[in-house]
Amino acid sequence: MNKNLLSIGEFSKIANVHIKSLRYYDKIGVLKPMYVDPATNYRYYSYQQLGILDAISTCIDVGIPLKDFDQFMSEDKTTIYYDKLLKQGKMLAEKKIERIRSNINKIEYYQNKIEHSNQYQNKSIEIIKKEKYLYTIPLNQEISNHKFYNLFITIENKALNAGHQLGYELGKLYIYDKTTLNKYAYIELTKVNKQNNENVIYIPKLKYLSKSVKTTSIDNAQEEFKDLFNKDYKKYVFETELWDSNLQVREYDYELSCSLENK
Repeated sequence: MNKNLLSIGEFSKIANVHIKSLRYYDKIGVLKPMYVDPATNYRYYSYQQLGILDAISTCIDVGIPLKDFDQFMSEDKTTIYYDKLLKQGKMLAEKKIERIRSNINKIEYYQNKIEHSNQYQNKSIEIIKKEKYLYTIPLNQEISNHKFYNLFITIENKALNAGHQLGYELGKLYIYDKTTLNKYAYIELTKVNKQNNENVIYIPKLKYLSKSVKTTSIDNAQEEFKDLFNKDYKKYVFETELWDSNLQVREYDYELSCSLENK
């Protein structure tokens, strides 16, 4: 045996890696000992293998499965393709960052919803809704809440298949234009695939009169907003769920909003 080799305990201390981890790496074939004593079955490693261990740690840090580690080494285990390893690691790290940002955006969206719901104190309020794009499916008949939420699975799948990026707002949209009424279920889009914009509706930035209601009331919008419906202009009526800091899981309040005349 080469006297320059390190016992598994010595190698573990120098590398700051648990012995159990080294045994696991040996078992799955990503870091075999340089020598195994046939009499004692003790494992021995070389200083050069610290580079392999560093590459393994990089894989773990960026989320590359160790079962895929072989693709970053030559067949004789003497060369590590670090450029390939780091490119793969960077790609996975960037995807992880995207997921984290998406989660933060989702948290902030619901925090804003809770803050927004606190504005309602049994009164109507005027709010400004920014311009947005919606992916829609026509509502040709009245459906139960259960079927309505199942419908959103269809909407999400269709929007994703069309190459759009989804937001978090979803609900019902009724568009009143003279004698025409069009009803939709929708989900907001954060990015539109302009090559495939079928079923996408653009909503301009508008001011709305909004109120909190205990049950779904969009079909009674003309009663809820009598004064507005006495005026002749194109109206967008939205209904979405309201969130407050103590959300009731069995029933939700809703936000019902009707666009004001754009003077």
